[in-house]
Amino acid sequence: THGGNSEGACCMFPFVYQNTTYNSCTNTDASNGQHWCATTGNYEQDQKWGYCQGTG
Repeated sequence: THGGNSEGACCMFPFVYQNTTYNSCTNTDASNGQHWCATTGNYEQDQKWGYCQGTG
């Protein structure tokens, strides 16, 4: 990943965001439209994320 609060970390799939399970990067709630992913399995708990490489 790049940016976010987990620069350089790998995406973790699946991850849960707002009670929805994601198996790939998403642009849900992204103010800039870029795709992002959680870098832990539970975003709600850990709030670790980054923008996905090569998307958006």
